[in-house]
Amino acid sequence: MIDYPKISVVTITYGHENFIEQTLDGVFMQDYKGEIEFIIANDNSPDDTDKVVKNYLSSKTIPSNFIIKYTKHESNKGMMPNFIWALEQASGKYIALCEGDDYWTNPLKLQEQLEFLEKNEEYVIHSGKAQILKEYKFGKTIGDPLSKKTYDIADFYSKNNLVTCTAMFQNIPISLSNFQDLVFGDWKLYTLLLSQKSRNLAYVTDEIYAVYRIHEGGAMQKITREYENAEAHLKQIESVNKNLSSTFTKKDIQTINSYCISIFDHQLQKSRYKECIAVLFRNIFLVKYKFPLRNYLGLIKYYKFSI
Repeated sequence: MIDYPKISVVTITYGHENFIEQTLDGVFMQDYKGEIEFIIANDNSPDDTDKVVKNYLSSKTIPSNFIIKYTKHESNKGMMPNFIWALEQASGKYIALCEGDDYWTNPLKLQEQLEFLEKNEEYVIHSGKAQILKEYKFGKTIGDPLSKKTYDIADFYSKNNLVTCTAMFQNIPISLSNFQDLVFGDWKLYTLLLSQKSRNLAYVTDEIYAVYRIHEGGAMQKITREYENAEAHLKQIESVNKNLSSTFTKKDIQTINSYCISIFDHQLQKSRYKECIAVLFRNIFLVKYKFPLRNYLGLIKYYKFSI
């Protein structure tokens, strides 16, 4: 028989006045037999997110198994520091994530995930699938890019394979000190969880647990240019590699080389030659002799004769 421990739900929010009610609805509809600690971290949002949250909490009937911990920071911390701060408040055995512009659609999400993790100790993360919502239209389902149930640490060396708003994981003590300059905090978090023991695993179910919203104010939509996206991903890969000394597959190397070439191309167009040299050495450091020398020489030749 399963004992139902405390689960901490962590929601970070900023600029989500039009979306946060759906987030709250999705959390409070959870049919879970244990205690739920609900941590809502408002990063001093300039819109009416604070008003919407407070009105919701004061006017709705909140299930008795919930402990609400709502904080509006006095000054803006930034997305990653706010994420770290919120995680540090969690006291549950497990933590589930749902940012303030996404929402859960399955009332049994927490219950199902808890039962799986309690019965399968080698798994430290459980996630599912989510449906994309963009411009008020539902799109494809995401959440299982490698089309398999079980993921290990090597699957995260060059990409994130999980959807944040579907993830639940063990509340394992880990260092959050090196998250500050990253864009994808959840990706780094998963690698640290999976690296705690040699056989820690993540599970992806076929269940659709949530809606992942794409909108202009979203964190990912702020990375508008190709080279900015490449730089954010490359920095993430470097951070993961620093912690884990990653052994890259052929596909990982192709991904890394693609990001480096994109950054090099941009910097070369701007005649930023020091930055060009820097990204070349970053590329070599990660993949050694497997860096795409011909691609670099081709870009140099192209811009030399096009000036």
